[in-house]
Amino acid sequence: MPDSDLEQPWDLQKNCKVFWRQQKFSKVGKISCSYGITSLAPKDTLGSLKARAENAVVRASIHEGNAIEVKLQHGSLDDNSL
Repeated sequence: MPDSDLEQPWDLQKNCKVFWRQQKFSKVGKISCSYGITSLAPKDTLGSLKARAENAVVRASIHEGNAIEVKLQHGSLDDNSL
């Protein structure tokens, strides 16, 4: 989400999390989604940004589903942090 702070994508992912939790699919029942959020740091390359985002998704998927992980250049946050 260009030109946004971390609060906007965090809120969007929380809304998606609630939406998917309420859905039921005829063939598979319920599904869960994990989300990774990061921000572009001044010295980032495409590779470093992508690696940080992928790391956030992997860390989120370790939880019991429907998890959000924010990976910043110097730390990370999860569902319980914000």
